[in-house]
Amino acid sequence: MKSLEIENLQVSLKGKIVLEDINLALDEKEFLGIIGPNGAGKTTFLKSMVGLIKPDKGSIKIFGKLLTEQKSLIGYVPQFNTFDINYPVSVCEVVQMGLLGRGRKNNNNNEKEEVLKALEQVGLAEFSTRRIKELSGGEMQRVLIARALVNSPKILLLDEPTTSIDSYHGQNFYDLLKKLNEEITIILVSHDIGAVSSYVKKIACLNKTMVFHDSKDITKEMLESTYKCPVDLIAHGVPHRVLDKHEH
Repeated sequence: MKSLEIENLQVSLKGKIVLEDINLALDEKEFLGIIGPNGAGKTTFLKSMVGLIKPDKGSIKIFGKLLTEQKSLIGYVPQFNTFDINYPVSVCEVVQMGLLGRGRKNNNNNEKEEVLKALEQVGLAEFSTRRIKELSGGEMQRVLIARALVNSPKILLLDEPTTSIDSYHGQNFYDLLKKLNEEITIILVSHDIGAVSSYVKKIACLNKTMVFHDSKDITKEMLESTYKCPVDLIAHGVPHRVLDKHEH
């Protein structure tokens, strides 16, 4: 069974079509990287997948059922800058936020166990009582992932997760995602073409429409179609060329 099936998806914001004719199908435990320029609709795409934005038309199915029936199977990690790190809460409390509104009776002891389990998954169990303002960017990003994992999703969506992380912690972060991918499907939006091409299993290029060839190879044609400018980059695990000079 496919973990995700999207057919003929179209999304508009303020009367303008942002996503058009999006078609995508992923197997279970897939790791998809999505690249594209600013304003290409990448965040809108993720928000559509968690039901925060209603499509104009098309369908999104999660494990064979419509999204409206399967929202609980999706974990979402928004961009880091959407979270106020000065808010006076602990790591444990942030992760516990992921349990709000899940539609079943709460049990405090069970919730504590679920929160600690999620923190263990991201290697931060010993940080549970810390205030979030005491964390580094990389640690905070792991906390946000734990918040998304606390409901045991089958698909994890991440929007530019390494923006606030240095290169050393970035590699550790991708290693974490690789481990999580052993159990769940991951969809990662990123501008970091090099890292994406090194860690993911498949790559899609998005700029209003989506180019997806069921492969992790990034061709020159895919990038030119997406970024609307000449490029000279081919990635097979590690990119070895760079963008051509071009007029803006």
